[in-house]
Amino acid sequence: WHTGLLYKLFAVHSLPLYLVFLLASYLKNRPIHVKVENSTSAKRRIAAGVPQGTVILPVLYTLYTADISKLSTTKIAQYADDTAIYASSFYAQVAKSRIAHHLSLLTPYFDKWKLKVNPGKTELIIFSRKFTNNKILAPLMVQNTPIKPVKEVK
Repeated sequence: WHTGLLYKLFAVHSLPLYLVFLLASYLKNRPIHVKVENSTSAKRRIAAGVPQGTVILPVLYTLYTADISKLSTTKIAQYADDTAIYASSFYAQVAKSRIAHHLSLLTPYFDKWKLKVNPGKTELIIFSRKFTNNKILAPLMVQNTPIKPVKEVK
């Protein structure tokens, strides 16, 4: 969402106006088209997102989400447009509850700033020394979608 990004760069991060205008011109009216085999779609203008694979993407995303809610019971790690929320506890259920609480606080933030969470790419992994402490009683939910625990992530 370009308007939100430009607002944050100027109002929250106090970026000089000439740099905000420079980024606005970079993002404004970017054309895209889709190619599948031998067919190409008509060009369309996009109003959200930045070109994938660009050097500036991680920087812009970091600035865009710098005001994300942080809690003392969880930690957040971010790189580019990937975010990991993690919690530590003797019991996996307690850690899961802390993460679920943090996610419930982040949902309005994601909605306000038009950030989309892809439940299909969301994973839950438990690290434990004792097998008996890693039982999750209820699934972690993201956008009303249960997240299945996995043994490894890529």
